[in-house]
Order: sequence, then structure tokens, then C-alpha cells
Amino acid sequence: MAKAVVPGFLLAGSNVTGGPWSVLAGGRDVSGAAQVEGWDPSIDLMVSRPLEVDLPGLLAATGQGQGARFRSVLMWHATGSGLRGVSESVPAVDGVVHLQLDLEGAVLGGTLTVESVVILDLPDPGHPLAATAAGVVVWREQTSYTLEGDGNRLQTQQLSFSEQGLGLPAAAWRLHVEEEAGLDDLAGAQVFLYLNSDHPRLTSLLEGDAPDPLLLSALRLEMERRLVEAALDRFEELETRSTYDEGSFGEALDRALKRNFPGQSPAEIAAQRDRDRGWFEMTLQARTRFLA
Repeated sequence: MAKAVVPGFLLAGSNVTGGPWSVLAGGRDVSGAAQVEGWDPSIDLMVSRPLEVDLPGLLAATGQGQGARFRSVLMWHATGSGLRGVSESVPAVDGVVHLQLDLEGAVLGGTLTVESVVILDLPDPGHPLAATAAGVVVWREQTSYTLEGDGNRLQTQQLSFSEQGLGLPAAAWRLHVEEEAGLDDLAGAQVFLYLNSDHPRLTSLLEGDAPDPLLLSALRLEMERRLVEAALDRFEELETRSTYDEGSFGEALDRALKRNFPGQSPAEIAAQRDRDRGWFEMTLQARTRFLA
């Protein structure tokens, strides 16, 4: 028996126009760059874009009646973490609408792809080829940003802790830093983040739900602490170096110190940590905006 041919549905055309993309990395405007230089997981991103909607033209192009309603969102996916999500939706009314994503650096990495979409929210079909179901995407346009090179990407893997024996089943993640690695080795081969796919708080995050701010704040603090601790455990070696190859383990450790303790030498930071552990922890909380 021959299968029935199911026709597609009408899509939007030039009646939706995407404006310029805007990208802020830690407050720094990097909108015109395909690669965000100097990015690391402690740097949050804000991505925004205006859309100009000709609503009468959109209704005509999609075959919808006056009762139809549309909404617009930004959808994102980061290859470095494997995570994805969406912005808050905005009604796609006649005129200019503004879309914005606020992304925690801890959930990003690799290549960040952001897609602006217009979705049919309430159908009112007036044409045989008009979409009849809510949630249909009638317009989309995307862009991509490289957040780091392959050499310094934080390797992230999702797996079941209970099945793999990687840690206690109730743990949310395990951050492994190969502290004995050479300073000239690639950082991407020395730092691993394992996310427990069994953990209920992480399960919703990995499925693309809205990130839990408390969870991300705790992850960012632990990532920075581990890198700083690894750097201070070999501060004498770091004191003898002034430059590092891009993407190297030494560069990753050096940048972690400068992010969290700017203007201080590794020896000074190590000495203060040993004298007052409370000061050390408090400084890391402030620099990573823990619970902020």
C-alpha cells in the first residue's frame, strides 16, 4: 500500500527580519567576533537580538487568521557541555520585539549555537496548508560562536555514577584535575568534568530545562577552586614562568590565579592561603559571585 503524502505547512518569509546579534562576555562587547577571545567558564554571556515582525504579512504568509498568536524565543546549545535551553518567550506582535539570553559560563564551552525562532502559539488556520498545531516553528535563523579553541576546552561527560563506579551515586559531579601534568601539556587533556546523569537536579539541566542558579553557582565555585588549588600546589614552578602556550595547562592555571587574585604573585597567594584559609575561601566566593 502506498503511503499518503503529507503536505507541509506554510512558513514565514520576509515578514520576519532578524536584527544584529549582540553578545556581551562578562560585560565586554564581543558582538562582531565569531570567536570569543579570552572566554573561560567563569565568564557569563548575554546574547540578545531584535526581531522586526510584520504581523499582517506573517498571518498572510502562514495562512493564519486574525485569531492566531505567535511567540519568539532564543534557543541555545553548547557543544562543550552538551547542554541546551531556551530564553523566556516574547509575544511576536507587530513591530520590533527583543529577545535575550543570560547564560552562566559554567554551562557553556566549545561552540555556542543560538537560534532565533518564531513559533505558532495559537493556530487559527485559514488556508489548507496552514499549520494547525501549536508549537510549530514558522521562522528560524541561527548564529554560532566559538568560546575557546580545541586545546583548552573543558572536557565534559554525562554518565551514570552508579553504573560506572565513578563516585558516590548521590554526588552531582566529579571534577578531575591531573595535577601532575606538565605546564606545557594541553589543558583539555588534564581537566575533566563528569556529570552524574542519575542526579535529579542534574537530570533536568541535562534535558534542557532552565538552569538552576544555585547548582551553577556551586559548580563555578568548585571549578575555580580546583584550578587555583592546583596552581598553588606548584606555585614555585609557576613563579619561574612568565608566558605559556595558548591552550596549555600552565596557561589555564595562570589564568585561574589572575582571575581570582589579580595583581598577586603565586607565592603571595599561597602564603595567604596557608595563613588564613577563611580569607582564601571568601575571596573565591566573591570572585565567582557565589550565590549572587
